[in-house]
Amino acid sequence: MNCSVCSDLLQVHPSLLNDQLKTVLENRNSNGASPLNSGKLLELIANSSNPLDVPICRICCNSISEDLSKQLTELDKEYIEYKNVYESLLEQKESNKMDEQTAKRKLDELTREESELMDELNGLLKSERELTQELKDKQDEQKKMLEKDEELYRKLRDNHRTLSEQSAELRSLKTQVNYAQEQLEKLLKTNVLDMAFFIWKDGEYGTINGLRLGRLPADNVDWHEINAAFGQVAMLMVVMCRHVSLKLENYEIVPFGSHSIIRHLKGSKVEEYQLYGSGSWRPFGLSTLDHGIVAFVDCFCQLENKLKENFPKAERILPYRMVKDKIIDQESQYLVKMQLNSEERWTKAMKCLLLNMKRVVGILANNRITLESPKANGTE
Repeated sequence: MNCSVCSDLLQVHPSLLNDQLKTVLENRNSNGASPLNSGKLLELIANSSNPLDVPICRICCNSISEDLSKQLTELDKEYIEYKNVYESLLEQKESNKMDEQTAKRKLDELTREESELMDELNGLLKSERELTQELKDKQDEQKKMLEKDEELYRKLRDNHRTLSEQSAELRSLKTQVNYAQEQLEKLLKTNVLDMAFFIWKDGEYGTINGLRLGRLPADNVDWHEINAAFGQVAMLMVVMCRHVSLKLENYEIVPFGSHSIIRHLKGSKVEEYQLYGSGSWRPFGLSTLDHGIVAFVDCFCQLENKLKENFPKAERILPYRMVKDKIIDQESQYLVKMQLNSEERWTKAMKCLLLNMKRVVGILANNRITLESPKANGTE
Protein backbone atom coordinates (compact mmCIF):
# COMPACT_ATOMS: atom_id res chain seq x y z
CA MET A 1 0.00 0.00 0.00
CA ASN A 2 1.32 3.44 -0.95
CA CYS A 3 1.07 6.94 0.70
CA SER A 4 -1.77 9.02 -0.73
CA VAL A 5 0.44 12.09 -0.80
CA CYS A 6 3.93 11.08 -1.80
CA SER A 7 3.07 7.54 -3.12
CA ASP A 8 5.80 5.95 -1.04
CA LEU A 9 5.27 2.34 -0.03
CA LEU A 10 3.68 2.02 3.37
CA GLN A 11 4.29 -0.75 5.79
CA VAL A 12 1.15 -1.36 7.75
CA HIS A 13 1.31 -3.09 11.07
CA PRO A 14 -0.58 -6.34 10.89
CA SER A 15 -2.65 -5.32 13.86
CA LEU A 16 -4.08 -2.40 11.91
CA LEU A 17 -5.24 -4.43 9.02
CA ASN A 18 -8.94 -5.35 9.09
CA ASP A 19 -11.55 -6.12 6.54
CA GLN A 20 -12.78 -2.60 6.15
CA LEU A 21 -9.28 -1.19 5.46
CA LYS A 22 -8.60 -3.90 2.98
CA THR A 23 -11.82 -3.11 1.18
CA VAL A 24 -10.91 0.60 0.96
CA LEU A 25 -7.45 -0.10 -0.36
CA GLU A 26 -8.79 -2.51 -2.91
CA ASN A 27 -11.36 0.03 -4.09
CA ARG A 28 -8.67 2.70 -4.50
CA ASN A 29 -6.46 0.38 -6.42
CA SER A 30 -9.33 -0.77 -8.61
CA ASN A 31 -10.47 2.80 -9.28
CA GLY A 32 -6.94 3.84 -10.25
CA ALA A 33 -6.84 6.70 -7.75
CA SER A 34 -3.93 8.99 -8.32
CA PRO A 35 -1.73 10.22 -5.47
CA LEU A 36 -2.85 13.41 -3.71
CA ASN A 37 -0.59 16.29 -2.97
CA SER A 38 -0.66 17.94 0.39
CA GLY A 39 -2.75 20.91 -0.87
CA LYS A 40 -5.51 18.77 -2.21
CA LEU A 41 -5.42 16.62 0.85
CA LEU A 42 -5.83 19.66 3.07
CA GLU A 43 -8.73 20.80 0.90
CA LEU A 44 -10.34 17.37 1.26
CA ILE A 45 -9.87 17.44 5.00
CA ALA A 46 -11.27 20.99 5.28
CA ASN A 47 -14.31 20.33 3.09
CA SER A 48 -15.07 16.90 4.46
CA SER A 49 -17.82 16.58 7.06
CA ASN A 50 -16.82 12.96 7.91
CA PRO A 51 -13.53 11.39 8.91
CA LEU A 52 -11.33 10.32 6.02
CA ASP A 53 -9.53 7.03 5.85
CA VAL A 54 -6.53 7.89 3.74
CA PRO A 55 -3.18 6.11 3.91
CA ILE A 56 -0.49 8.67 4.70
CA CYS A 57 3.09 8.23 5.62
CA ARG A 58 4.50 9.68 8.77
CA ILE A 59 6.43 12.41 7.02
CA CYS A 60 3.44 13.61 5.01
CA CYS A 61 1.30 13.40 8.12
CA ASN A 62 3.70 15.60 10.05
CA SER A 63 3.81 18.07 7.13
CA ILE A 64 0.04 18.16 6.94
CA SER A 65 -0.19 18.65 10.70
CA GLU A 66 2.18 21.60 10.52
CA ASP A 67 0.20 23.14 7.68
CA LEU A 68 -3.03 22.68 9.56
CA SER A 69 -1.48 24.24 12.64
CA LYS A 70 -0.41 27.29 10.61
CA GLN A 71 -3.85 27.63 9.09
CA LEU A 72 -5.41 27.28 12.50
CA THR A 73 -3.14 30.00 13.86
CA GLU A 74 -4.07 32.32 10.97
CA LEU A 75 -7.74 31.56 11.49
CA ASP A 76 -7.40 32.41 15.18
CA LYS A 77 -5.84 35.76 14.26
CA GLU A 78 -8.51 36.39 11.70
CA TYR A 79 -11.14 35.48 14.25
CA ILE A 80 -9.69 37.92 16.75
CA GLU A 81 -9.67 40.70 14.12
CA TYR A 82 -13.25 39.98 13.12
CA LYS A 83 -14.24 39.88 16.75
CA ASN A 84 -12.61 43.25 17.38
CA VAL A 85 -14.34 44.71 14.34
CA TYR A 86 -17.61 43.24 15.48
CA GLU A 87 -17.24 44.65 18.95
CA SER A 88 -16.30 48.03 17.46
CA LEU A 89 -19.40 47.94 15.30
CA LEU A 90 -21.51 47.09 18.33
CA GLU A 91 -20.01 50.01 20.24
CA GLN A 92 -20.53 52.29 17.27
CA LYS A 93 -24.11 51.12 16.98
CA GLU A 94 -24.70 51.92 20.64
CA SER A 95 -23.00 55.25 20.21
CA ASN A 96 -25.13 55.97 17.15
CA LYS A 97 -28.25 55.14 19.15
CA MET A 98 -27.11 57.57 21.84
CA ASP A 99 -26.34 60.36 19.29
CA GLU A 100 -29.55 59.95 17.29
CA GLN A 101 -31.44 62.63 19.20
CA THR A 102 -28.43 64.92 19.08
CA ALA A 103 -28.16 64.29 15.36
CA LYS A 104 -31.88 64.96 14.97
CA ARG A 105 -31.57 68.21 16.86
CA LYS A 106 -28.56 69.12 14.77
CA LEU A 107 -30.48 68.17 11.65
CA ASP A 108 -33.32 70.46 12.73
CA GLU A 109 -30.82 73.24 13.39
CA LEU A 110 -29.20 72.65 10.03
CA THR A 111 -32.65 72.66 8.42
CA ARG A 112 -33.49 75.97 10.06
CA GLU A 113 -30.06 77.31 9.15
CA GLU A 114 -30.62 76.08 5.60
CA SER A 115 -33.98 77.88 5.51
CA GLU A 116 -32.40 81.06 6.87
CA LEU A 117 -29.56 80.76 4.39
CA MET A 118 -32.06 80.21 1.59
CA ASP A 119 -33.95 83.33 2.66
CA GLU A 120 -30.66 85.20 2.84
CA LEU A 121 -29.70 83.78 -0.54
CA ASN A 122 -33.02 84.92 -2.02
CA GLY A 123 -32.43 88.36 -0.51
CA LEU A 124 -28.93 88.41 -1.92
CA LEU A 125 -30.22 87.31 -5.31
CA LYS A 126 -32.80 90.09 -5.19
CA SER A 127 -30.10 92.57 -4.16
CA GLU A 128 -27.93 91.22 -6.95
CA ARG A 129 -30.70 91.82 -9.49
CA GLU A 130 -31.24 95.32 -8.12
CA LEU A 131 -27.50 96.02 -8.13
CA THR A 132 -27.23 94.57 -11.63
CA GLN A 133 -30.00 96.89 -12.82
CA GLU A 134 -28.40 99.80 -10.95
CA LEU A 135 -25.04 98.90 -12.49
CA LYS A 136 -26.64 98.84 -15.93
CA ASP A 137 -28.22 102.25 -15.27
CA LYS A 138 -24.89 103.59 -14.04
CA GLN A 139 -23.14 102.17 -17.09
CA ASP A 140 -25.71 103.84 -19.35
CA GLU A 141 -25.25 107.06 -17.40
CA GLN A 142 -21.47 106.68 -17.64
CA LYS A 143 -21.76 106.14 -21.38
CA LYS A 144 -23.82 109.31 -21.70
CA MET A 145 -21.34 111.17 -19.51
CA LEU A 146 -18.45 109.92 -21.65
CA GLU A 147 -20.25 111.08 -24.78
CA LYS A 148 -20.91 114.42 -23.10
CA ASP A 149 -17.27 114.61 -21.99
CA GLU A 150 -16.13 113.90 -25.54
CA GLU A 151 -18.45 116.62 -26.83
CA LEU A 152 -17.20 119.05 -24.19
CA TYR A 153 -13.61 118.09 -25.00
CA ARG A 154 -14.24 118.74 -28.68
CA LYS A 155 -15.74 122.11 -27.79
CA LEU A 156 -12.81 122.80 -25.47
CA ARG A 157 -10.38 121.86 -28.23
CA ASP A 158 -12.24 124.07 -30.71
CA ASN A 159 -12.40 126.91 -28.20
CA HIS A 160 -8.71 126.46 -27.41
CA ARG A 161 -7.87 126.56 -31.11
CA THR A 162 -10.09 129.62 -31.53
CA LEU A 163 -8.49 131.19 -28.45
CA SER A 164 -5.02 130.46 -29.84
CA GLU A 165 -5.97 131.97 -33.19
CA GLN A 166 -7.57 134.98 -31.52
CA SER A 167 -4.57 135.33 -29.19
CA ALA A 168 -2.27 135.30 -32.20
CA GLU A 169 -4.56 137.78 -33.93
CA LEU A 170 -4.66 139.89 -30.75
CA ARG A 171 -0.87 139.86 -30.55
CA SER A 172 -0.74 140.86 -34.19
CA LEU A 173 -3.27 143.62 -33.58
CA LYS A 174 -1.35 144.79 -30.51
CA THR A 175 1.81 144.85 -32.59
CA GLN A 176 -0.01 146.83 -35.27
CA VAL A 177 -1.49 149.15 -32.64
CA ASN A 178 1.93 149.67 -31.06
CA TYR A 179 3.41 150.36 -34.46
CA ALA A 180 0.53 152.71 -35.28
CA GLN A 181 0.98 154.46 -31.92
CA GLU A 182 4.68 154.83 -32.55
CA GLN A 183 3.96 156.23 -35.98
CA LEU A 184 1.26 158.46 -34.50
CA GLU A 185 3.67 159.73 -31.86
CA LYS A 186 6.20 160.41 -34.57
CA LEU A 187 3.55 162.19 -36.60
CA LEU A 188 2.37 164.13 -33.55
CA LYS A 189 5.92 165.17 -32.90
CA THR A 190 6.33 166.07 -36.53
CA ASN A 191 5.56 169.66 -37.50
CA VAL A 192 3.74 169.08 -40.74
CA LEU A 193 3.51 172.77 -41.51
CA ASP A 194 7.21 173.17 -40.92
CA MET A 195 7.91 170.27 -43.26
CA ALA A 196 5.49 171.53 -45.92
CA PHE A 197 6.55 175.16 -45.59
CA PHE A 198 10.12 175.12 -44.36
CA ILE A 199 11.18 178.68 -43.46
CA TRP A 200 14.84 179.44 -42.88
CA LYS A 201 17.55 182.03 -43.45
CA ASP A 202 20.02 182.25 -46.27
CA GLY A 203 22.34 185.10 -45.35
CA GLU A 204 20.34 188.32 -45.60
CA TYR A 205 17.42 186.52 -47.20
CA GLY A 206 14.50 184.80 -45.63
CA THR A 207 13.56 181.59 -47.50
CA ILE A 208 10.50 179.38 -47.71
CA ASN A 209 11.07 175.91 -49.14
CA GLY A 210 14.41 177.18 -50.44
CA LEU A 211 12.85 180.12 -52.33
CA ARG A 212 14.36 183.51 -51.48
CA LEU A 213 11.92 186.31 -50.73
CA GLY A 214 13.75 189.58 -51.41
CA ARG A 215 16.47 191.01 -53.62
CA LEU A 216 19.74 192.85 -53.08
CA PRO A 217 21.74 195.05 -55.45
CA ALA A 218 24.65 192.64 -55.41
CA ASP A 219 22.42 189.61 -55.89
CA ASN A 220 19.60 190.20 -58.33
CA VAL A 221 17.06 187.46 -57.41
CA ASP A 222 14.82 186.57 -60.33
CA TRP A 223 11.14 187.50 -60.07
CA HIS A 224 10.12 183.90 -60.78
CA GLU A 225 11.73 182.86 -57.49
CA ILE A 226 10.21 185.80 -55.59
CA ASN A 227 6.75 185.16 -57.06
CA ALA A 228 7.00 181.44 -56.20
CA ALA A 229 7.98 182.40 -52.63
CA PHE A 230 4.91 184.69 -52.42
CA GLY A 231 2.77 181.75 -53.63
CA GLN A 232 4.12 179.58 -50.79
CA VAL A 233 3.54 182.40 -48.28
CA ALA A 234 -0.07 182.81 -49.46
CA MET A 235 -0.74 179.07 -49.20
CA LEU A 236 0.79 178.92 -45.70
CA MET A 237 -1.38 181.84 -44.54
CA VAL A 238 -4.53 180.08 -45.77
CA VAL A 239 -3.55 176.85 -43.94
CA MET A 240 -2.77 178.68 -40.68
CA CYS A 241 -6.08 180.54 -40.78
CA ARG A 242 -7.87 177.22 -41.17
CA HIS A 243 -5.99 175.83 -38.16
CA VAL A 244 -7.37 178.53 -35.89
CA SER A 245 -10.76 178.67 -37.65
CA LEU A 246 -10.19 182.27 -38.63
CA LYS A 247 -12.53 183.89 -41.11
CA LEU A 248 -10.63 186.85 -42.55
CA GLU A 249 -12.46 190.15 -42.55
CA ASN A 250 -12.61 192.03 -45.87
CA TYR A 251 -10.00 189.77 -47.46
CA GLU A 252 -9.76 186.53 -49.34
CA ILE A 253 -6.38 185.02 -50.10
CA VAL A 254 -6.25 183.03 -53.32
CA PRO A 255 -3.01 181.00 -53.49
CA PHE A 256 -2.22 180.25 -57.10
CA GLY A 257 1.48 179.46 -57.29
CA SER A 258 3.53 182.26 -58.85
CA HIS A 259 0.36 184.26 -59.59
CA SER A 260 -1.36 184.35 -56.21
CA ILE A 261 -3.70 187.22 -55.41
CA ILE A 262 -5.57 188.81 -52.50
CA ARG A 263 -9.12 189.97 -52.95
CA HIS A 264 -10.19 193.05 -51.03
CA LEU A 265 -13.91 192.84 -50.32
CA LYS A 266 -15.70 196.21 -49.98
CA GLY A 267 -19.38 195.36 -49.81
CA SER A 268 -20.31 194.30 -53.32
CA LYS A 269 -17.08 195.71 -54.73
CA VAL A 270 -14.04 193.44 -55.04
CA GLU A 271 -10.52 194.59 -55.71
CA GLU A 272 -7.72 192.17 -56.55
CA TYR A 273 -4.15 192.78 -55.42
CA GLN A 274 -1.28 190.87 -56.94
CA LEU A 275 1.25 188.92 -54.90
CA TYR A 276 3.68 188.75 -57.77
CA GLY A 277 5.76 191.25 -59.71
CA SER A 278 8.01 191.66 -62.72
CA GLY A 279 10.63 193.96 -64.19
CA SER A 280 13.44 195.80 -62.43
CA TRP A 281 13.48 197.56 -59.11
CA ARG A 282 11.63 200.84 -59.31
CA PRO A 283 11.88 203.79 -56.89
CA PHE A 284 8.11 204.15 -56.80
CA GLY A 285 7.63 200.42 -56.52
CA LEU A 286 4.95 198.22 -58.01
CA SER A 287 1.64 199.58 -56.80
CA THR A 288 -0.39 196.38 -57.25
CA LEU A 289 2.28 194.28 -55.44
CA ASP A 290 2.64 196.89 -52.68
CA HIS A 291 -1.12 196.85 -52.09
CA GLY A 292 -1.04 193.03 -52.05
CA ILE A 293 1.80 192.91 -49.46
CA VAL A 294 0.07 195.49 -47.22
CA ALA A 295 -3.19 193.49 -47.47
CA PHE A 296 -1.27 190.33 -46.59
CA VAL A 297 0.20 192.03 -43.49
CA ASP A 298 -3.33 193.08 -42.50
CA CYS A 299 -4.45 189.45 -42.80
CA PHE A 300 -1.44 188.42 -40.72
CA CYS A 301 -2.43 190.92 -38.01
CA GLN A 302 -5.92 189.33 -37.88
CA LEU A 303 -4.26 185.95 -37.37
CA GLU A 304 -2.10 187.40 -34.59
CA ASN A 305 -5.17 188.78 -32.82
CA LYS A 306 -6.81 185.33 -33.05
CA LEU A 307 -3.76 183.76 -31.46
CA LYS A 308 -3.84 186.34 -28.67
CA GLU A 309 -7.43 185.27 -27.94
CA ASN A 310 -6.26 181.67 -27.58
CA PHE A 311 -3.26 182.69 -25.44
CA PRO A 312 -4.43 185.70 -23.40
CA LYS A 313 -1.55 185.42 -20.91
CA ALA A 314 1.12 185.72 -23.60
CA GLU A 315 2.70 189.16 -23.74
CA ARG A 316 3.99 188.71 -27.27
CA ILE A 317 2.98 186.19 -29.89
CA LEU A 318 5.36 187.19 -32.69
CA PRO A 319 9.00 188.24 -32.50
CA TYR A 320 8.43 191.27 -34.74
CA ARG A 321 5.54 193.70 -34.37
CA MET A 322 3.50 194.51 -37.45
CA VAL A 323 1.72 197.86 -37.78
CA LYS A 324 -0.10 198.56 -41.04
CA ASP A 325 2.68 198.65 -43.70
CA LYS A 326 5.59 198.38 -41.26
CA ILE A 327 7.43 195.59 -39.45
CA ILE A 328 9.28 196.71 -36.34
CA ASP A 329 12.51 195.03 -35.18
CA GLN A 330 13.24 196.52 -31.76
CA GLU A 331 13.37 200.26 -32.60
CA SER A 332 13.90 199.83 -36.34
CA GLN A 333 10.96 200.04 -38.69
CA TYR A 334 10.94 198.39 -42.10
CA LEU A 335 8.40 199.10 -44.83
CA VAL A 336 6.88 196.10 -46.54
CA LYS A 337 6.21 198.20 -49.65
CA MET A 338 8.76 198.75 -52.40
CA GLN A 339 7.68 202.37 -52.91
CA LEU A 340 10.34 204.81 -51.64
CA ASN A 341 12.18 201.87 -50.11
CA SER A 342 15.62 200.34 -50.63
CA GLU A 343 16.18 196.76 -51.70
CA GLU A 344 18.08 196.00 -48.49
CA ARG A 345 15.33 197.28 -46.15
CA TRP A 346 12.56 195.62 -48.16
CA THR A 347 14.50 192.33 -48.08
CA LYS A 348 14.88 192.74 -44.28
CA ALA A 349 11.12 193.36 -43.96
CA MET A 350 10.36 190.17 -45.95
CA LYS A 351 12.81 188.25 -43.78
CA CYS A 352 11.06 189.44 -40.58
CA LEU A 353 7.70 188.57 -42.15
CA LEU A 354 8.85 185.00 -42.81
CA LEU A 355 10.27 184.65 -39.28
CA ASN A 356 6.92 185.75 -37.85
CA MET A 357 5.23 183.08 -39.94
CA LYS A 358 7.73 180.49 -38.71
CA ARG A 359 6.83 181.42 -35.12
CA VAL A 360 3.14 180.84 -35.85
CA VAL A 361 3.97 177.46 -37.43
CA GLY A 362 5.74 176.45 -34.19
CA ILE A 363 2.84 177.66 -32.04
CA LEU A 364 0.27 175.70 -34.04
CA ALA A 365 2.39 172.54 -33.94
CA ASN A 366 2.94 172.68 -30.16
CA ASN A 367 -0.65 173.50 -29.17
CA ARG A 368 -2.61 171.49 -31.75
CA ILE A 369 -5.42 174.03 -32.15
CA THR A 370 -8.48 172.12 -33.36
CA LEU A 371 -10.21 173.14 -36.55
CA GLU A 372 -13.77 174.28 -36.18
CA SER A 373 -14.47 174.56 -39.88
CA PRO A 374 -12.82 173.18 -43.02
CA LYS A 375 -12.90 176.71 -44.48
CA ALA A 376 -11.09 179.64 -42.87
CA ASN A 377 -11.59 182.43 -45.34
CA GLY A 378 -14.06 181.17 -47.88
CA THR A 379 -11.44 179.61 -50.15
CA GLU A 380 -10.82 175.98 -50.87
